[in-house]
Amino acid sequence: RKESSAASDVYKRQDYDINSDGKVDVNDATYIQQVLAGSAEKSDNFDSKADFNKDGKVDVADITAHQIYLAENNN
Repeated sequence: RKESSAASDVYKRQDYDINSDGKVDVNDATYIQQVLAGSAEKSDNFDSKADFNKDGKVDVADITAHQIYLAENNN
């Protein structure tokens, strides 16, 4: 497991906590999938938070990037 500081934990929560539940986990990737499928409403910051590759759209590439982030950070 990678070491992290309290400051980096806050950064991760703010930037990668897509569903705003205070945790960065698989539920964030699931929420992105649900929004893309039309079964969940977008949150206010959804587009800016969920666009991991910053290409101006939220799509399966962003879900994959979030899942890779989780795998690399043992979340």
